[in-house]
Amino acid sequence: MIGQKVSHYKILEKLGEGGMGVVFKARDTKLDRDVALKFLPSHLSASEEDKTRFIQEAKAASALTHPNVCTIHDIQEHEGRMFIVMEFVDGMTLRDKRDQISLKQAIEIGIQVADGLAAAHEKGIVHRDIKPDNIMVRKDGIVQIMDFGLAKLRASGSKITRLTKEGSTVGTAGYMSPEQVQGQDVDHRSDIFSYGVVLYELLTGQLPFKGVHETALAYEIVNVDPAPMSTVKPGIEPSLDAIVLDCLEKDPKERTQSMAQVAVELKRYKRESSRQRVSRVTSARPIPKSETYDSSSQRKRVLLPLVLTVVLIVLGVAVWWLWSSRTDRVVASLSISLPADQTISTGTYVAVAVSPDGSRIVYRANGKMYQRKLDSFIAEAISGTEDGSTPFFSPDGKWIGYFADGKLKKIALSGGAPVILAQAASDNRGATWLDDGTIVYSPGGSSGLFRISPEGGDPAILTHLDTTRNERTHRWPRSLPDGKTVIFTIGGKDSPDYYEDALIGAVNVKTGDRSLLLRGASRAEYASAGYLLYSHSGSLFAVRYNPGQPRIEASSYTVVNNLSGDQLTGAMNFAISANGTLVWIPGQSLSGNRELCLADLEGRVKALPLQPGHYMEPRISPDGTKIAFVIGTGKDYDVWIYDIANNTTNRFTFGGQNRSPVWSPDGKRIAYANNPSENTSIIIRQADGTGTAEEIRTEQRTYVNCWSRNGSTLVLTVPVPGSGWELDTMQLNGDRKLRQWQVTRTYGLQGNLSPDGRWISYVGRESGLGVVYVRPFPHGDGKWQVSVGEAHEARWSPDGKTLYYTTSQMVNAVSVEGKGSFVIGRSRIVLRDYPWTAIESNSTFDISPDGQHILITKAVEGESSPHQINVVLNWLDQIQRSGTIVQ
Repeated sequence: MIGQKVSHYKILEKLGEGGMGVVFKARDTKLDRDVALKFLPSHLSASEEDKTRFIQEAKAASALTHPNVCTIHDIQEHEGRMFIVMEFVDGMTLRDKRDQISLKQAIEIGIQVADGLAAAHEKGIVHRDIKPDNIMVRKDGIVQIMDFGLAKLRASGSKITRLTKEGSTVGTAGYMSPEQVQGQDVDHRSDIFSYGVVLYELLTGQLPFKGVHETALAYEIVNVDPAPMSTVKPGIEPSLDAIVLDCLEKDPKERTQSMAQVAVELKRYKRESSRQRVSRVTSARPIPKSETYDSSSQRKRVLLPLVLTVVLIVLGVAVWWLWSSRTDRVVASLSISLPADQTISTGTYVAVAVSPDGSRIVYRANGKMYQRKLDSFIAEAISGTEDGSTPFFSPDGKWIGYFADGKLKKIALSGGAPVILAQAASDNRGATWLDDGTIVYSPGGSSGLFRISPEGGDPAILTHLDTTRNERTHRWPRSLPDGKTVIFTIGGKDSPDYYEDALIGAVNVKTGDRSLLLRGASRAEYASAGYLLYSHSGSLFAVRYNPGQPRIEASSYTVVNNLSGDQLTGAMNFAISANGTLVWIPGQSLSGNRELCLADLEGRVKALPLQPGHYMEPRISPDGTKIAFVIGTGKDYDVWIYDIANNTTNRFTFGGQNRSPVWSPDGKRIAYANNPSENTSIIIRQADGTGTAEEIRTEQRTYVNCWSRNGSTLVLTVPVPGSGWELDTMQLNGDRKLRQWQVTRTYGLQGNLSPDGRWISYVGRESGLGVVYVRPFPHGDGKWQVSVGEAHEARWSPDGKTLYYTTSQMVNAVSVEGKGSFVIGRSRIVLRDYPWTAIESNSTFDISPDGQHILITKAVEGESSPHQINVVLNWLDQIQRSGTIVQ
């Protein structure tokens, strides 16, 4: 249409195109001005409903005369196509311009958009598609709201004209309000929510909701609270944070109720911020001149400046001498690249430690520990640390502590054999070494902290889990220089596999007194210059901290933005030495972006055609046509079902702690655990979502392991406070009560029945190390060890002739015979480099009904397998000299 004349408008150029129109720049030949013409797309022109909606846009917007709303001049039709004539805005959309906008400009833009929306709302107009693409910033700085094509016009009285197609959801993914996502009626408060999303993105550079696909994004909008802006971009003041977060309340009744109020609050914030900036500048004040004075006062006024001048000169010389005589340590940044055959093991456990003097680094790669002296080009393997994890240094830097084989150990870096200090579960959660030699450690994923002497002996309990506060774990302890305080991560029962919103506490080792320091952090360490470093959402932050209080002071600052680690356990990979050398492993946080994959028995892995997500606990239906799996979003977990043939995904549960789905033998039902902090239960529902769900109360957190082939029995894993886990059974054709299975007097996890129901496999930890055993079911004599070394879970082949089990690196297959007595045959590796994920249920893989494929989840390529360690020497010196934190 370029160059054509439509009515008295000459088309000059195409400006853009959206779902409800194509926009051209044109010249109004009558009034000699530039305008914008918006045409209804030709493929929609035949729809009277869309024409009506298009006309509504003109009516809605033309009713507004406000500098922050694009002016509508006319509406016409040309060759059967409707078009609107509107003001030509010479500028850029907010999306195109946002990277060029300062904080001060962002506040001004927010005020103008709020003013424009307030004017629309006063006239009963709801925009319903507020987003950066519909906001223009003119060259003169004026901001204008565009495109009221999705508006809902309030007619007289309470009558509302709805022009949205029945059952449809109107808006743009990522910017819709919870009520829009759920298809509910909306009012002006929906615009307030969308406005909050836009302002949050403008101020922080990222959206408050980040689902990896549209369905997950919609789920976050409805269920997940956004992180405070100050945690995303430190330096944002709490008062500004509060304004935006009030706009993002899920419940419209609790949300800010008017855009006019938002505009007032932003204007007040802008004024107060300006006053604060002015108050930092002290203006010069003239010395008042005395009307009368005597000679003595005159001499004083003459001598006093001379004395002050001499004093200042002496002080200046002294300061110059002291400054010139000191030797500054160099702040230097460097990267250590690992050899091609080494891959850092970043999952589940913290993978790096730095000595107190900052002279050497120990890291975990290829299942063992390596030490790298910073004055050397070569990393040396530490003999005796095979399968070790979670390294930590002694105060003198001569020993390294670590966990291996279900035990807490130490080894001298100068050489020698490992020394066993204490028993620990295979899923340790870190340790720290105090100046007096005491070691404080977390032996497993669901315990408090223990303390032990450096020579070993009987460990003593340091912290008890506070059940009244819903605590389920104390982990990642780190000592402070005072020799008596240990900080640690506190995880809750409501988020066993998510630590981005965990708590950081402190305990006095001498008295046992506890205090709470931080909310919303996965792990923390103390930096001796009076800073606390903590991790959150793949970033490392620093905040002023006074150990003597103990309390946090002031606001936090970003240190590192690309921190690797595991959000499922909180094991984020950073460390800092006593003299200020900062070490971290760059990369992505694992477990948040995974693929569902099928691996054949030759080890070839193929991803299913699904968008990556936080996938967990996959299980294949008995006919092999569908997959039930869990998607974790923050603290919430939901069951989804993927239809392999049709490549469609349907949500099965909606919010809460829904975990460990298993299929009934006929594939018609799914049993799963619902594990809120209270009123836990097993839910059984029809797989197609029809009918009424059966709810069986369990009174304690539970995971479903398997459903027997005859349909009568569920095997479950249940936590035992203070001692780990046990296996329970539930008879579905009986009283449906949990009954402890006989073997679990010691320890039991991941119980799975053989196809004929005669045998049960499980992971036992009688020796502290996870091992796969098989025993008769439901009772009988005999116990057979199937796995060699540490194992996490096992699955039977459909014919019962093979038992597959996982380690942290591979999937093994063992041939078995169970017609008479149980016989173990040959073992082989079927999948190397298995991307095992540490989750509380320990349910990470499944076997296809034909026995030819293994269903797994794995991190997206490029987001795992780091080969680099970053180091900043004398990082604390930079803070002390400049008062800033270097990213």
